Amino acid sequence: MLIKRKAEDEEDGWENGWDDDMDIHIDTIGVAVDVHEGSGGVRVRHPNGEHWYYPFFVLDFIDR
Repeated sequence: MLIKRKAEDEEDGWENGWDDDMDIHIDTIGVAVDVHEGSGGVRVRHPNGEHWYYPFFVLDFIDR
């Protein structure tokens, strides 16, 4: 998953808020490990071991 941009808190029905610590992952690639039912988002694991939930509209699904 490519993290394309920052999301606004609760943007477009997303049930979460953006944490400033997520900014370092913009324009990076992580692995989708879970999808929260409803509009909680997609949990992405990053190479540094961090996991964050992102709304689908900031993600680009890439095929390796």
